[in-house]
Amino acid sequence: MFLLRYRHYIRFFMFISMSYFLATSTILSSIDRLQSFLHLGHNYKIVRILYGIRLLASHLRCSRVPPRRLNKIGDMQHPWR
Repeated sequence: MFLLRYRHYIRFFMFISMSYFLATSTILSSIDRLQSFLHLGHNYKIVRILYGIRLLASHLRCSRVPPRRLNKIGDMQHPWR
């Protein structure tokens, strides 16, 4: 009886909970990707990385990367080349 009476509230709560969970998991996976990319790319001056996130990396060492926006990961020049 209780579930039938408040089923709209329960559905709304489940929707909000699921939305929050999906948003949080998406943000956390993006942060994990960002951190792993930064560990690999600590010698690069990163202007723009995955998903259009802008990062000011003035504290990082610069290699031979042209001073323009990087549209792809492949545009970066690796230090061993």
